[in-house]
Amino acid sequence: MVLEFREDPTKKVSIIFSTERAHRPQVFGEEKQKCPFCRGSESMTPPTTFARPNAFDWKVRCFRNAFPLLSPREEFKGLVGPAFGDHEVIVETGEHGALFQDFQPAQLALVLETYKNRFSAMASREGIACVYLFKNHGRAAGASIEHEHAQIVALPFVPELLEREAAAFDEVSRASGKCFYCSLAETEKENILDENQSFYAVCPPFARFPGETWVIPKMHRASMLDFDAEEDRDFMNLLAFCVKKIYETQGHDYVIAFHNAPAGRDFHFHAEIYPRTNTWAGLELGAGLIVNTKSEKDALKELKADGEEEELLVQ
Repeated sequence: MVLEFREDPTKKVSIIFSTERAHRPQVFGEEKQKCPFCRGSESMTPPTTFARPNAFDWKVRCFRNAFPLLSPREEFKGLVGPAFGDHEVIVETGEHGALFQDFQPAQLALVLETYKNRFSAMASREGIACVYLFKNHGRAAGASIEHEHAQIVALPFVPELLEREAAAFDEVSRASGKCFYCSLAETEKENILDENQSFYAVCPPFARFPGETWVIPKMHRASMLDFDAEEDRDFMNLLAFCVKKIYETQGHDYVIAFHNAPAGRDFHFHAEIYPRTNTWAGLELGAGLIVNTKSEKDALKELKADGEEEELLVQ
């Protein structure tokens, strides 16, 4: 098995080589093999690292990824060398076929509690500079198993895209004295899909993906660990609502990227939801120039098409 960091010297891009990832099981459709994420299949995965309400009668369960990108047993020697870090799976429900947007309030609360626990545990480890939580749903989003789950990785460096994002945040804050995300609700108020007491969802005019939607706290919060109980509820409420609208209007394949502050830095937490309806090709892959085939106005029109008066999923 190869687990290595390498760097493309022509583009200064970090690459993780993980040869075991090619052997991940594919579990989709009616003719599927036994799902390793279902309750009762615990022997098919590595040991439990965290579970709620408990490891025996769990509703959310975590374990180290059986086909990892990173290894806590390696030693970080720079951007060319062993792939030190950690990589866990968060199974968000024991029920195969249950959809994130249909989770009841109690289940959503357990999911966020688990997100926060694993984020905190990984962030506290020596040598970790960045913890990145993400959720792939559907084949086009890169999921190999249809059972609802998220993944979390701990890295000894901040990946290039997240570093650029954090640097842009610092630059705007220094120049204007204001947080870009704190003022986004006002500057983009015409592009707000929905909001509640603590969060708003916006379709940004600079979206990379058709129907892309961001969920942003109204108060300045560097990471999800800073949420209070009301914010916990409001965040999962609005996130599930947005996933439901995207699932119904944009397609069933999506990614959620949870953007938290890198270690020791200020930032404004937000979750970005990317519907995976388009295929990146020559311009995106070869030149880094992204083509979005849908404006934020068109996306909002579609997302709001059915039930503009519909209440949020969690009251």
